[in-house]
Amino acid sequence: MTRIYLHIGLEHVGAARLQQVMADKREQMLAKGVLFPRAAGPRNHTRLFMAVTDPDHVDALRAGRGYADPVRQAALRSELATTLARDIATHQPQAVILSASQLGTSLARRSELERLRDLLVPLSRDIRIVAHVDAPARMLARHYAAQVLDGRSASLDLERGLPGADWWDAALAKAPVIDAAAGHYFETHCPPFWLDHAALMAHWEGVFGAGTVRLRAYDAALFHGEAATEEIRAAFDIAGTLGRAIPVPVPEAPAAAWIARARQLNMLLERLQSVTGQIVPRALWGKFIQEVKIGGDPIDPGSLYSITQPLEARLKPLLDTQAALDPGWVAPGRRAKAAIWTEADPGQGFRASQYLLAFRGRIARAAKAARQEARDGSVTADDSAGVDLTPQVPLPAEIAPEATAKEHKTKKAPLSPAA
Repeated sequence: MTRIYLHIGLEHVGAARLQQVMADKREQMLAKGVLFPRAAGPRNHTRLFMAVTDPDHVDALRAGRGYADPVRQAALRSELATTLARDIATHQPQAVILSASQLGTSLARRSELERLRDLLVPLSRDIRIVAHVDAPARMLARHYAAQVLDGRSASLDLERGLPGADWWDAALAKAPVIDAAAGHYFETHCPPFWLDHAALMAHWEGVFGAGTVRLRAYDAALFHGEAATEEIRAAFDIAGTLGRAIPVPVPEAPAAAWIARARQLNMLLERLQSVTGQIVPRALWGKFIQEVKIGGDPIDPGSLYSITQPLEARLKPLLDTQAALDPGWVAPGRRAKAAIWTEADPGQGFRASQYLLAFRGRIARAAKAARQEARDGSVTADDSAGVDLTPQVPLPAEIAPEATAKEHKTKKAPLSPAA
């Protein structure tokens, strides 16, 4: 019987790198009886993820690719099931690897895992779950930065004080109401419930069966070096060699100052939407975040140890059952020297209200173009230029509480984006 390996990420711990290497080695793996199918996606199997979320769990991928409609989502699921069955029948592999980094960090509902199981069981009843993890503080640093760059407006105070014994449920209790039109997505604004890896295992094994989940440690140097193929062999029980991978640099973490700038700007953009009813298109929002980018040191994971420390009692027992975990996995080594996290200085006198004032012309044009497109399907206006320095009506006080009266009287936006 064909065995299915379901690689659920997690995100920001090398999943994208392993997917790239598996795509590069696809034909070589198939010759060894291991299918890494294109049907679910060329590398990251996002089609699998989009097919199994609950109809009301619309994420940025479903919204952006036209699957927010439950009918279209159901059609995707049916098509994917048919295509996967055809590929397995054609190649008769010993094993199939399905890898989607969003599965472990987004599928928080049992109903979603059941839908995923029901999609896969007709293909094989032998299903194994593989998840790569890192020290919770390191994962939190990466995930928080990614969320902020994607629109999160809450600081890490959202995670501070979550109880270790009930981390999963307490984090999910802070999940937002999903509003795709306004860009409010579960993935962007919910605290990382899955940092409780023990609860993550219980969640998945509760649907796929006891003993089906294996946790493996993330090693940045290994994953991004030429020996990444060795991790693929070990994780998915591939006999024989796969050769060497092409080394790539380990991704650099964004500067803590940029994350501070982005979060503060996100907060004002959210207020703008709430107060005025204007919707800032996701693509335009992302451009604004890039335009406030600044260099500097990243968030120190050691400074987040006080936030994730309550999880230690839950995680340490996993070292006895998960042989592929490193003993230093629970906590980052520098915690004793690191100060407790506070938001970084955004640098260069940055004030989010000044940038928002400069961005308002582009937001207004985007809103006008969206209205026009809704009327006749026309193409939107170009918003790819730099910051608009045309004078704008001052921001309402409830949007920009820190803006001074002097700034409101300024004839031009007071500054252009920092490099």
